[in-house]
Amino acid sequence: MDLPFYITNAFNAPGWIAWSGNIFLIGLIVLFTLVILHMFAHALNLVKLKNWVKGEYLQVIATVLIAYLLIGAGFTIWFVTSNIIKSVYFSSQPWQIQKYEQAYGDINKIIFDPFEFDQYFIKDAIIGCQKNLYTVLYVINGFYRVTGTFRVDSQGQEPKGGVWTTMITSPLEYLMAKISHGILFGWINITLLGVIKYVAPLLIQIGLIFRIVPYTRGFGALLLSAGFGFLIVYPISLALLLQYQGPSSICTDIKPPAQMLSKEDVSLDFSDYMDAKRIITANEKEINNTVDSIKNLVVIMYMQGFIYPFVSLTIVFTFIRQFSNLLGSDLNEIGRGLVKLI
Repeated sequence: MDLPFYITNAFNAPGWIAWSGNIFLIGLIVLFTLVILHMFAHALNLVKLKNWVKGEYLQVIATVLIAYLLIGAGFTIWFVTSNIIKSVYFSSQPWQIQKYEQAYGDINKIIFDPFEFDQYFIKDAIIGCQKNLYTVLYVINGFYRVTGTFRVDSQGQEPKGGVWTTMITSPLEYLMAKISHGILFGWINITLLGVIKYVAPLLIQIGLIFRIVPYTRGFGALLLSAGFGFLIVYPISLALLLQYQGPSSICTDIKPPAQMLSKEDVSLDFSDYMDAKRIITANEKEINNTVDSIKNLVVIMYMQGFIYPFVSLTIVFTFIRQFSNLLGSDLNEIGRGLVKLI
């Protein structure tokens, strides 16, 4: 296994903090706009506008401070949990420590970016395992298929269609279909993580702007919560959940019965029906053990590919709901504010 993850020095801020300087810039722009409005209200003696602007000064400052407080808390959580992820990963795969030390030196000074960790773990440990298992099932199923396609009639030598292996090939093809679904969902999850990494910061910055405007303040709080939820909570919770089911050694060790392969590649020769049947008979015990091992792994794959991402999304939506309420967001209030704005 190659060195998988994006590595950053533990004493440097993670890359997604780089855009945080925009928050200060947004705050300055809004304050400048308020100053212009204040001067305009003072010149025309608009008392209501003047009082409103005075109240908004503190609102802008408070919103910017809240945003930076969230970034500070997010970085702390990111740093602590990233080190936990690293510790759990090295505990489950101690043979990786030497590779990292050779490449980066002291492993205590490196941490894993949760986004890169999730994407690589899904691609290599989960999808890579599924591809390997699919290949094994394909080879085994191919030999059962060819031996079940033809049979010799007892009253003559004419080959006729036969279905005696259907009870074996049907479960194998069922497992192959489920593995295909797992591979597809894994790639969807990898793409989702890539989109979140770049969209979530935009949600935070747009939410900050809406949070400052009175009639869209609740909607802005909702966007802020969604941005921080997907940027911090989702990748970290998913990485921690994935560590509970590390890659099984079966994923790399399992191979089709040796006689079913030509050299090192999957090269099938079904030209001789009797030879195919002889291979199956000679490897029947090994084939059964292989299929049983794969059956046990399919359940784990469904946990990793389907259940854990949905659990992480549930955690994220719960965080968004609760934290948006903490910031003063309410669905009814958002609706009333948008109606007033329109």
